[in-house]
Amino acid sequence: MTIDGRVAGYVRYEAERPENIRYFLAKDKKAAAALLAFIDAKIADREAEHLEVPVHPDSAAAKRMIGIPYESETNVWEAAMIKILNRENRKVVQYCREVSAKARQPGMLIWPVEFDLC
Repeated sequence: MTIDGRVAGYVRYEAERPENIRYFLAKDKKAAAALLAFIDAKIADREAEHLEVPVHPDSAAAKRMIGIPYESETNVWEAAMIKILNRENRKVVQYCREVSAKARQPGMLIWPVEFDLC
C-alpha cells in the first residue's frame, strides 16, 4: 500500500479467506487503519466475527496503532520454543529464561515481513 506515493504498509492474506492475515506491516497509525479498512472491505460480506492480525502486542507496530481497539494473546508451549544451539550465546539463553519465567512476552514465530518486500 502506498500513501502519497510512498510505501506505507504491506499485508498478505489468503485470497479465499482475506480474514486470514499472514503478514502485516504498517508505517504508522494512518497506514494501519488504511490496511485494516482494506481488509474489512474484503470481508464485509462474510460472517467473520473477528480479525486476527499477526502483530506482537509489545512491538513498535502495535504501539503505533494506539487508539485502534484490540485484544492480544500470547502463549508458550514446548513445541514453539526456540532451541538453544549455542549455550554460550547469552542473549538467547537470557531470552529463553525470561520467557520461561514469564518475565517477558514470547516472540512471534513468523518470517519477518520485511523479507517479503525485498
